[in-house]
Amino acid sequence: MSQEIIHPPQPDKNKAKYVITVVEGKDIMKMDLIGHCDPYFILKYGDYEARTSIKQNCSAALWNERFHFQEIDDIHVLEIFGYDKDLLASEFFGKVNIELSRIPFDGWIIMWNEKRSGQKSAEVRIRIEYFDPQDDLFLPTQQRALCCFDGFVKILGQLFRHQGV
Repeated sequence: MSQEIIHPPQPDKNKAKYVITVVEGKDIMKMDLIGHCDPYFILKYGDYEARTSIKQNCSAALWNERFHFQEIDDIHVLEIFGYDKDLLASEFFGKVNIELSRIPFDGWIIMWNEKRSGQKSAEVRIRIEYFDPQDDLFLPTQQRALCCFDGFVKILGQLFRHQGV
């Protein structure tokens, strides 16, 4: 099964969006008696819900799957749920909430399983980027701030030249 957006709201091309990449996972909790986990992740942001592909029989895997979530004004948390795909059903193995004010972000995040005494259940490497069509650029927030500063310096320069300073 490939990556997919399960419940996409109508996109607005004029609104900013987050680009979330599930890069890889490691130390994924063994859920089955035989073999390893068949892990996949569900990402939830507001009305958006996306799912990665399922990796077979592993405790570490590479996904490199990218999802686009339109920015929602009152929602500042991305939820990531980890599941083990079994023949009849999927079994939850962990969850993490990511504060989106921490963008850009590229790093490892620990997932926890509250159903198993809050123990560590996996580590997942996530990359979060931000795209604002008003800027007409796709840059991480730090670079966007520098571009804004450069624009401010240009405007100041024009102002001083215009006033003869």
